[in-house]
Amino acid sequence: MKIFNNNNIKNIMKAYDNKDKKEVSENSRLKKKDEFTISDEAKDIQKALKVAKDSPDIREEKIREIKMKVDSGNYSIDPKKVAEKIIEDINSRK
Repeated sequence: MKIFNNNNIKNIMKAYDNKDKKEVSENSRLKKKDEFTISDEAKDIQKALKVAKDSPDIREEKIREIKMKVDSGNYSIDPKKVAEKIIEDINSRK
């Protein structure tokens, strides 16, 4: 009759050995911290977005200037330039 089985003891020892290794790897994983860096290009984009956000949507100076020209009769529009800009805008949306 066999009372002592070597294979069972080996399996138990492996289980305990793996447990110790797992605890060590979990501890070392907890010590590591994630890091990231923001590229210079992303920083530039962030600055540009802030400037755009902080600038007013309506340029009051430009509106006043155009109103004064219209009121005085000195405001002239080049229809060719307007047409070119309209076509340019339409083409850029495609």
